Amino acid sequence: MHEQNQFSAFFAGALIGAGIALILAPQTGAQLRRSLRDYASDATSELENLADRGTAAWDDMMEQGEEYVERGAEAVKDTAKKAERYAEGAAQRTRQAVRQHT
Repeated sequence: MHEQNQFSAFFAGALIGAGIALILAPQTGAQLRRSLRDYASDATSELENLADRGTAAWDDMMEQGEEYVERGAEAVKDTAKKAERYAEGAAQRTRQAVRQHT
């Protein structure tokens, strides 16, 4: 997650720097507008790419989380069954011991 924040900050800085460079570079009005249009198009494409990657990462994490929950639920059920069998066995042994001593 920290790595993703660093990348986002780097990307934002690069976009801002490129935009400033375009505005300050000596160009005609038509060239500047074309450059800004191209810049905006590239930035939009990159942001869409980042959004897609973020969505895919979120989906992967959700899927992993669901798997962990399912495994945890199964582990709890298995443990409960084992505890129930152990308790039944202990109850039987106790009843047998009481019968033997009465």
